[in-house]
Amino acid sequence: MKTRLIPLTLVVVSFLLLFDCADPGTEARKSDNANLSALTVSEGTLTPAFESGITSYSVSVANSVSSIIVTGTASDSNATLSANNGVSLPLSPGSNPISIRVTAQDEIATMNYAVTVTRAAPEDPEPDAIYVIGYIMNTHDPDECSAIFQLTNDGIIITNASVLINGFPCVYDSIDQMYSASITPIGAGDSVTLRITSENIDISESLIMTETPIITAPTSAGSPYDASEIISAAWNDFSTDPMEVVISVDNTYTAAPQQYCNFESGTANAHSIPANTLKHDQSGIRVNVRSDNSKELTGASFESGSSFMVGNMSSSEPFSTAPGTLARRILVKTYAGHFYKGAGGIPSSSDWFTFTRLSENGVAVSDATVQLNGVTCPFNTSGNAYFADITPILVNADVRLTITGTNLNITETLTMPEAPVITAPTTAGGPYDASEPLIIEWEDFENTPSNCRIQLNHSLFSLDVLVDPQTVHSFSLHENVFSPAETGIEISVSSFERADFIGTDYEDGSFFELWNLTLTEPFDMAP
Repeated sequence: MKTRLIPLTLVVVSFLLLFDCADPGTEARKSDNANLSALTVSEGTLTPAFESGITSYSVSVANSVSSIIVTGTASDSNATLSANNGVSLPLSPGSNPISIRVTAQDEIATMNYAVTVTRAAPEDPEPDAIYVIGYIMNTHDPDECSAIFQLTNDGIIITNASVLINGFPCVYDSIDQMYSASITPIGAGDSVTLRITSENIDISESLIMTETPIITAPTSAGSPYDASEIISAAWNDFSTDPMEVVISVDNTYTAAPQQYCNFESGTANAHSIPANTLKHDQSGIRVNVRSDNSKELTGASFESGSSFMVGNMSSSEPFSTAPGTLARRILVKTYAGHFYKGAGGIPSSSDWFTFTRLSENGVAVSDATVQLNGVTCPFNTSGNAYFADITPILVNADVRLTITGTNLNITETLTMPEAPVITAPTTAGGPYDASEPLIIEWEDFENTPSNCRIQLNHSLFSLDVLVDPQTVHSFSLHENVFSPAETGIEISVSSFERADFIGTDYEDGSFFELWNLTLTEPFDMAP
């Protein structure tokens, strides 16, 4: 039996023809809707409120707003929006037009929604608050007036300002960090105007220049310094009182380099520097008196503490500075007399010597000539002092100390005291007897010295006692205070007179001392 085959080609073709013959009128049309259903901005508020049919809006924002995002939502999801939609856009001060374009699905219909964003202009900057301090001063030179100012802002130096004094420019000095100028002197009673300008700074202040005070110098002005004279300054002739008067005294050897005296001119008309308050040297003494008007600068333009001052200064050098005419002020420490220098035995004549230390402002003076009773004492560099061996000086003899040199001429006299007496134990020079007391007496002084010093030296014991011989005439060291040793016991008793030097030639602490010594070893421990 044979099977009949049916051709499949016809069936497939029929199926394709069936589906390819649709009605062209039934194809879907593309949308022409180019409207927005919403429009928003990230800053500010749309005016008017959004409506789909309104295509023009405005927005106002502050100057602090530097960008904005405008976002539109299409009514038809198949529509497309311009690339600037929903994107951060920069804003400049003033008007910023922004357009969101909507293109319908059919790519034919379009709609533009215009948003004008107005960014406010920047506010005028506040002036910088600056710290100003400075002065304009007629100096003691009649042809000179100095102006000095410093300007800072929050502690930072201002270097680019214009500073004018009565229209005259001050120049900034990068080393001193100051604005300064030397200008023509300004007359008393004239107005002085300070003008400071730069970016965000515009300041103008004025003050009236004061009168010049008068210095009444000592009668011997121009001659060597006389410590008994009073330096005085007077300003009672002011027709218009300044705010303040300042007195400064310049001298190398004042207690402080400068002594300042501030006065409100309405309460004091003169000031005197008493005698003996100044010390002197070759640099002389200069007295400055300054009258001031000052103004505290306050307000939004100034930091706290700002000030502006004008003043007038007079100066005098009442004491001549000619070399060799003015004395020096030095510290003197002199010892002379009978001192024990050796070991063991009674002091010999070589144990009489003197030494002197001189200093000026803490520095050793090595160029002077020091003499004791005419004996020159050479300067010893290792000891920084003047040393000399001297012959024994008789009791009650006057001892003269002289110190001479450049601007030095000192002479002082002191009387040599008597030596005390040591009453030793009966076994002096023999073995130590702890039962015996040691007695020191000075009851036989004809002229009582100012002090006695008792020194007991032993390897196991030492004593140093300073007594007043005017109230104590003897001293007893009781038994059993020493322990025996081969070195023995050395007793020295000295009496001394002291003169403290006071005056314009001397620094505080200067003195001259004379000593007289008695020494013995009452217990000489033989091996």
